[in-house]
Amino acid sequence: MTFDVRAGLPRDGLREVMRRFHDGGGRVVDTSPLYGNAEVNVGELSSGLGLNDTFFFTDKVWVTGDYLSDTSHGLRSIDQSMGASGATWSQFFLKWAISHPAVTCALPATTNPDHMSENLGAMRGPMPDAAMRDRMYQYMRSVPGFDQLDRMPWYPGKTFQGLVHLGA
Repeated sequence: MTFDVRAGLPRDGLREVMRRFHDGGGRVVDTSPLYGNAEVNVGELSSGLGLNDTFFFTDKVWVTGDYLSDTSHGLRSIDQSMGASGATWSQFFLKWAISHPAVTCALPATTNPDHMSENLGAMRGPMPDAAMRDRMYQYMRSVPGFDQLDRMPWYPGKTFQGLVHLGA
């Protein structure tokens, strides 16, 4: 959804996100028809930067119905986003996710070029083992409000200027 920008609206920030992602070593780009204009924008931006041959593009088929609003999927996603030590919260969460043996690919999304650079920092330094991941998870459980995450909006205060709009 982060690349879901309507035709004619500025995409310079997204172009810079893609460039920094590539420069930082990122090579897997995930998109979906469910992400509005994201597929078109990813294709045009990667082409314009001359990066198509350097990326591995993924896509998916979505189901419909109750599955998409089932909060248990969101809870599992949060569990997979717990991290081990990092300089920032995003790196903390991403280190946990990318070090877990069940995770083969992490797909952090952003519309902010600085956040992309920050996210890439999670790939550097030591990765936590199972014991450290458990300690990090237990720590997060002690943070006030952590048990309320499933009732919070996914992107508080964030709007997307694409075809897809988040429901309330």
